[in-house]
Amino acid sequence: MGFSANGGMVGSSAIVGWVASGGEGGGIKQYYLGGYAPNQVVPNKGNLNVVPNSTFITLESNHLYMVFQLQTTTTTQPLSWIIFATGSIGLFPQAPSFALTKHLDKISQRIDYSK
Repeated sequence: MGFSANGGMVGSSAIVGWVASGGEGGGIKQYYLGGYAPNQVVPNKGNLNVVPNSTFITLESNHLYMVFQLQTTTTTQPLSWIIFATGSIGLFPQAPSFALTKHLDKISQRIDYSK
């Protein structure tokens, strides 16, 4: 999931989480989504200020739960569009590149922070 200025993925920052089959192992990593090509999706980059030691991911009853906390102020709120994507089944980011595969599906929703 990520935060975008216009509802699109290109130019946004995202937190990507994955859990291996059976719920064993996994990870959470921030990515900068610079374009459509794999070399434009850069791990460990982005403009989300994730609070250290605030990430957690688990798989329970076929539901993936990913938790992270963003450090914000009234002037540094995340961008107004939240984006969600689901990745390929069985293809997880791995060291050393932590490259992502093309997503299976996506959706975006505008957030009104004034409410």
